[in-house]
Amino acid sequence: MKLETNISIIQLRKILIVLLFLVFLLGAQAQSDSLIVVEETIENNDAYYQHKYQYLDILLSDNVKALKFAIQPFKPERYINFGVLVLQMAYEQKMSASFSLVNEINTTTFWGGTEKINELGYAIGLRWYPMKKSEIEKGISGNTVNGPYLGLKADNIFNAKTFRGINSNESLKRYFNLNPTPEFTLGYQHKFSRLLYIDSNVFANYSINNKELGYGLTLLIGTSFNIEN
Repeated sequence: MKLETNISIIQLRKILIVLLFLVFLLGAQAQSDSLIVVEETIENNDAYYQHKYQYLDILLSDNVKALKFAIQPFKPERYINFGVLVLQMAYEQKMSASFSLVNEINTTTFWGGTEKINELGYAIGLRWYPMKKSEIEKGISGNTVNGPYLGLKADNIFNAKTFRGINSNESLKRYFNLNPTPEFTLGYQHKFSRLLYIDSNVFANYSINNKELGYGLTLLIGTSFNIEN
């Protein structure tokens, strides 16, 4: 009877040792899994905060003198016309927290059925960023040219056109005239990285020479440099 008791105690000890060993293995595995989760969380947080700081750097930094180069690869109309290419070089300088002065050189190329037309024009205007002063005072934006704006400019102060036949050897035809065109714009400009920006607006204008009222949509995608850095 004593022998049976001793055997059962030995078996119980073995069972306890096995159970303790299993518990140890499971605990080590759980700790390993938790370390992996913690490492992944840290890596995800690092990427999150890196993107957040980059965004805040763009949003809160000052950009009072911007040199911009942009392209509009089509002309938005009742249908999208890919036979029109617009290139723009512009210089925008803040005059105050809310206002900026914009100088633009625009070149537009049209491909028609029988000819190619290139038009070059210069424009100057003012932009009012109505929310910018309040955003700067609240500390949620730097002195930048980002955000919604209202614009008023004189488009095509001078205008040069070149005509060339596509399927013929006709000589170039060049025309130069002054065609100041008052233009009102309602738009939004956003710099979403240190170099890349988008500028979209709807506009209405009036050609003094042609006595015509026009309107349309502009969508420019390009690169912007803060020339004070």
